[in-house]
Amino acid sequence: MNIHSENRDQLINFLKTDLIGPMTDNPNIEFEEIDTSNKIIFENIEATKKAFKDKETGEEILHMPPSYGFNPLKTYTSGILYPQNLLIVNQDEKNRN
Repeated sequence: MNIHSENRDQLINFLKTDLIGPMTDNPNIEFEEIDTSNKIIFENIEATKKAFKDKETGEEILHMPPSYGFNPLKTYTSGILYPQNLLIVNQDEKNRN
């Protein structure tokens, strides 16, 4: 395979994981596994600034640590799928009331 094909394949993989996910399919991002069956406590804010995935399922854990600036609603291009029958409250509307 020539370098142009490899670059194209890397670009396609990046776009796929960015547009429709999951980001755990991107080999350029290192994820730390977390056991979500137990309560998760971080020692400090720096410990939250990583990419995480569930130890058992391998699913990406979307998190928004304070002052980190990561917001899944603004990061993932195609949006986020939520479980059925889940009530989503817009924080801006909640703060106005």
